[in-house]
Amino acid sequence: MRLLLCAVAVSLIAILFPSTELSAQSIDCNEAITADELTVCERRGLMKLDRQLGQIYKQVLSEAHEDLDYMISEQQAAWLRARNRCRADRRCIRRHYRARISELSAWLTEPEEPEVAAGCMVYSDFNYGGQYILVKPNKRLSFLGSPFDNKASSVRLGGSCYIQGFTRAFHNGRGETYRQDTPRLGGMNDRISSVACICGQ
Repeated sequence: MRLLLCAVAVSLIAILFPSTELSAQSIDCNEAITADELTVCERRGLMKLDRQLGQIYKQVLSEAHEDLDYMISEQQAAWLRARNRCRADRRCIRRHYRARISELSAWLTEPEEPEVAAGCMVYSDFNYGGQYILVKPNKRLSFLGSPFDNKASSVRLGGSCYIQGFTRAFHNGRGETYRQDTPRLGGMNDRISSVACICGQ
């Protein structure tokens, strides 16, 4: 009875509080205890998806900028909780695996950094490093969102463009205009929440 209660307790902990470390690994069928884990271990097709997801997840973490590691790990932990709720429903489990694999695969197939022929590039690090976002000519981004909100550190400009950065969403707060490539944003570093890319004016 005591062993049974311990097993139940461990199962509840795994369901309610899965760690990001556990979510990074493929299922060890010798230690599988939850309904979804046992179901995956019983089906060759699900096991294949589990191994595929584990490989892609590790690759994404190894290639992602270090500032994104925590976000990706948190997303993986949330995905694990969602899979737990499938319990023994094979279709539900398969659907969750395919969706997460597709989502993570997109990180690995992002195109090379575009040339700044026209538009404005915003970078998360000094000297045009880290993650980047391209703002097309004469377009406004009312909120940079994750992972760029209050993270911009440098900008590059194409053609006859210049960029305006604002400390608040919807182009409010303090504003600053950059008319040339700027490797360090100075007083606006890590403070920009919205931008406007103005070209040919």
